[in-house]
Amino acid sequence: MSDPAVAVFATSSALNPLIAVVALLVFGLCALLWHKTPLSSMASFIVLVAALLVVAGLNIIAEGDYADFLLAVIWSIAAAAALFGVLAIYGNIQKRLAARRAQREQQ
Repeated sequence: MSDPAVAVFATSSALNPLIAVVALLVFGLCALLWHKTPLSSMASFIVLVAALLVVAGLNIIAEGDYADFLLAVIWSIAAAAALFGVLAIYGNIQKRLAARRAQREQQ
């Protein structure tokens, strides 16, 4: 008699590369949204958070049927929003510091 836990483990481990590919594709799409669209950083962040909420809602509606894939998408979007948000804040701080230095040099 076969153990059901072994079958579930074998199936889930076979899906791990596919889940990783999905996560990377979603992260890449988020990067394209952030860098290649004419949206401001704040608007891009809001779009990513909205997409995150939509996928989280889909995860609830699906009742766990596609939990592995949807959780990979959720975490990819969350990571992209956090990373690009921090980078945007850092860039904004750098611009302000450069403007202050330029203003001091003119005085």
